[in-house]
Order: sequence, then C-alpha cells, then structure tokens
Amino acid sequence: MLIDSGNFTERQRNIISTIGKEKREFIDRDRNRFVLGQICIMLSVAVIFFFLVIIGYVEFTYDVVLVIVAFVTLGSIISHKQKQLNELKGQSDYKIGLYYGSSYRKVIGNANKKLKSIRISSFIIAPLFLIMVLVIFLININDEPTDFRELREAQGVLEEALYYKNDRLEIELKYDNVKYRVSSLYFDEINIGEFYEFAEQGMSVVLLYKNSNNDKIRNVYFIEIDGKVFLSEEEVIQAEKENTLIGWIVCAVFAFFTLFTTIYYFVYKRTIYRKNKAQEIYNLDFTDDEIKELQVEIAENDEITDVYIKTSYPK
Repeated sequence: MLIDSGNFTERQRNIISTIGKEKREFIDRDRNRFVLGQICIMLSVAVIFFFLVIIGYVEFTYDVVLVIVAFVTLGSIISHKQKQLNELKGQSDYKIGLYYGSSYRKVIGNANKKLKSIRISSFIIAPLFLIMVLVIFLININDEPTDFRELREAQGVLEEALYYKNDRLEIELKYDNVKYRVSSLYFDEINIGEFYEFAEQGMSVVLLYKNSNNDKIRNVYFIEIDGKVFLSEEEVIQAEKENTLIGWIVCAVFAFFTLFTTIYYFVYKRTIYRKNKAQEIYNLDFTDDEIKELQVEIAENDEITDVYIKTSYPK
C-alpha cells in the first residue's frame, strides 16, 4: 500500500488513479483468492497436526486445541481482509490505486521487490528445513536398536508403579532405591489400563534394564509381573523399528521442503519474475525534474522538511 504524503506530482496521481481504475473490477477476485489461500493454509495446518497425532508426536487433545487456535487466527485475518476489500470497492480510483500501487505487477520496481521477498523467504526457510533434516538424520543413524544380550535383570517385589501420561512409566521395587523407567516410545506396546488392573503391590516383578552411569534411574526394556509379560523383546524391537521409520519419513518431508523452497526461487526468477518484469509500464518514481521542482518549492517556502522520495529498484 502506498502512503500519500502530499508530495505526489500530478503525473504520479494520474498513474495511481489509472491503477485504481484497472484494479477496481478485480477486487472481488482478489478477495476470493485470498480467502481460498487462507482456507488452504487452514487445511494444511490441520493435516500436519493430525499427521503428528497419527505418528504419536502430539496428543490428540493438544492437536485439537492448536487447530482451533490456528483456525480462529486465520478466520480473524480473513474477516479483516474481506472487510477491508469490501470497503475499498466504495472508494475512489485514487484510493484503490494507493492500496494496490506497491504490489501491482505493472508498476516499475514491484517485480524486483517481489523477487527480493521470495529470495529472503527461501534463503531463510530452506536452511531451517535443512538443519531439521541433518538433526533427524544424525539421530536416526546413531540410534542403535536395543541389544538384549547387553541387558541386565532385576527381580523383586512391586512397591509402586507411576504412570506419567505421554512421558514415562516408573516402577519401584521394595528394598530397591532405583527407579525403573519405561520410555513413552513403548506405550503402544503396553496396555496401561490392563497393566494397572493386573499389577498390585507385593507381586513379583522381573525387569530387563540397560546399565548406565545413573544409579538412581535405569531404562527398562522388558516387564513381567507375576508371570504375565507386559513388554517383550519382540515388542521393543518393533516399536524401535516403527520409530526409526517415522524419523526417516519426517526427514524426507523436511528434505522435500528444503528442495522445494530452493528450487521454487530459481523457477520463479526464470519464469514469473521475467513475465512480471516485462509487464511493468507505470513509473511511480520521482523523475529528476520532479525532484528539482520539489526542492525548489521547499526552498521557496523556507521550510525545513524531510521529503520521502521513492527511489528506483535496481534494474
């Protein structure tokens, strides 16, 4: 949107009015395109969050709350934009021209401005996605499956079992100060409801854990209570395979967006940018003569005034 500082020349005002006249019949189209674009964003957000729910990265209740917040925010943006464009339809050609002047494809310099915006966005988003790809890749290749031959056995009497939703399960044995912790990674394999129905204080427990430098907490990969197995070797291996697969899928998605954002910039520059550049015919910059006239007028009025002058973008 252009701001009328009061220093526009008659030539510039005529161009702005011409822009407004050309764009008036497209206001409804622009409004519909904007609404459609925001709806696509809404659906994309919903799909992403539900995908995270399916793979177990986000809890369903959190997903619903986040989607609702996103929908309300985007709905508010849509409502504001619709109101703004509806009000614009009743304005003069000059007012409409001011609104579209900074983005209209026929204005000299706007193609370069748009290209710069896309370049900055691409060169910020692509590295962020690339970092995510590298982080997930390193995690996956260094995450070795559990070797049950290296596990140690702990036997005892059940004292307490504490379930921290979507986080961990901690089992405590009598006369043992160690907390035996089960990662949430294996919760799909353990029926927590059945576990709590069956397990009672005083029952015999057999656990397989990985030795670590922490004497107070040990990670558990096998659970047996009174002869009933709640987490087996096969289930642990399966859960770890699924988790690794999910990691590779997420890594591939981020890699795709890294390539897409990078390629999009170069494709845009070779196609849409060139097309927009060729359509530029309206020069809203001050000419050298107009600058001189403005300076003379200011000097004659003996005013100390800062004058904003729109300069040309590099051609």
